[in-house]
Amino acid sequence: MAAKNSEFTDRLEQVVEKSGLSNPAFAGKAGITYSTFMGYLGRSYRGKVPEWDQLVKIAGAGNVSVDWLLTGENFVTEEELDLIKAVKELDPFLRRNLYFFVMSELNKATQKAGKGKREIFLKGIDSLNKAVANMEK
Repeated sequence: MAAKNSEFTDRLEQVVEKSGLSNPAFAGKAGITYSTFMGYLGRSYRGKVPEWDQLVKIAGAGNVSVDWLLTGENFVTEEELDLIKAVKELDPFLRRNLYFFVMSELNKATQKAGKGKREIFLKGIDSLNKAVANMEK
């Protein structure tokens, strides 16, 4: 799904609000000029989608993924990214054992959850399976 201009701007505004920073402070944290940043939020260029290098800087400053900024999908927090990095650094044997442990706990949780929460857990399990598959490549 490609980003619609107004949807991108809406997500960018959410990121800035979540950060608790002013627009100038957020632009500084992202390492882009305030005028460039405001071009992404401003009325005359509302929703202008930045070039890739700017997207990466904005995503990093806001602790979100570029995918989420562009599409609203695949939101990953900085803590989740740190966890993924830590798991990737584990010995393959330990990583596999951790995977089975987490899968077991998620399965137990889905058995106790109501139908709505069960679907959320199942999506989490699916995401975890994909992450492990990517780690093993």
